[in-house]
Amino acid sequence: MNINWEKIEKVFRLFFPEFSNKVTWCVVVAGIGLTSTSFVQSIINAVLETQFNIKILGQYDSLVGIVLIAFGLIHNILLQREKTKIEVNGKSEVNKQAIEHDKTLFEHLNSILDDEYLMDFFEGVEVNHAYFYSKVKPLTDFMYEIEKVKTEFVLDSIASSLNQLKPVTRQLNEFFVCNFDPYGPGRGDDLWLCLHPHWNCDRAGSWSDFEGSKKYDAAMKGLFQLIDNYKESYKDYRLAVKKELCI
Repeated sequence: MNINWEKIEKVFRLFFPEFSNKVTWCVVVAGIGLTSTSFVQSIINAVLETQFNIKILGQYDSLVGIVLIAFGLIHNILLQREKTKIEVNGKSEVNKQAIEHDKTLFEHLNSILDDEYLMDFFEGVEVNHAYFYSKVKPLTDFMYEIEKVKTEFVLDSIASSLNQLKPVTRQLNEFFVCNFDPYGPGRGDDLWLCLHPHWNCDRAGSWSDFEGSKKYDAAMKGLFQLIDNYKESYKDYRLAVKKELCI
């Protein structure tokens, strides 16, 4: 059952408005005043009682003062306790909903790309400087999915870490598109994409093409750097999920 803590707080404020704390001070001060009748007031009270048979201050004023003080203090204690309870319960309910939302979202994203698949893919690319087109699809799908508004996390630490991962995913995807070309036998319609095969002397390149070799080395270093950046950002995202959601 969902509890609407906002409505409960509105009802609470009806009986205990924000100025209740000031009311407490007024009641307590008035009570203290009644419990500490001054000497002058006692003289005036005696004279008036003798001459006119009236009293400004009654014999039970001290008791009334004590009651007022007790009422004011009890009122304030109850006010602060209930106010704290509402705030804590309200925050707990909101936090619970945020955790449930983020758990569901993470499971959705993890079904597209999990860390084991990602690390296996990167290991293959780093060793072969190539990959099958079908193998990069989860990374591409993940990149597009995390850009959607509906895949925004609620918890700040996870949202922040994922936002830092987003540009890295785009950079890596752009590098794959611009620097890998089909080469060699694929698997049916599944292309085997290689890093600049015409600069690579082990593929379509020439051993005498020194300029091509330099370009290839630079591209290879760029690839490795992007992979390292992706691994680091993904690790931060994954650790944030584990810390907040215990997954």
